[in-house]
Amino acid sequence: MYNVFIITPDGSVTHTTQEKKPDYAQIKEAVGGIIETIPLFKTFIHQGKKYLRGTAYCFEEGRMRGQARNRKAIVAWYEATGALDNSNYCLDRMELYGDVIFYAKEPEVKKVNIKEGTS
Repeated sequence: MYNVFIITPDGSVTHTTQEKKPDYAQIKEAVGGIIETIPLFKTFIHQGKKYLRGTAYCFEEGRMRGQARNRKAIVAWYEATGALDNSNYCLDRMELYGDVIFYAKEPEVKKVNIKEGTS
């Protein structure tokens, strides 16, 4: 079973499950255009659970097409890369625009003690 999350620029997260991992058409529809893999975005924390070994995608031309900055996805990306713990990391260069899709398999969930709303 796969957990699929859509993270929108307004901060909302839609969580669904499905039998198979999302295919190209589903990912393209979720982000609204040409897909781009988000490097190092392999974990996602949602409602106290940490989803591991996942994959995240965004719309490659989101910024160029005027889509809104996705702060929630950016913070989640920072957390996934460990950038929040490394003061030498170039945080100002990590930007995401528009909807982001993240997915991971069901058995790879770990509960964590973290405040909701940080990712």
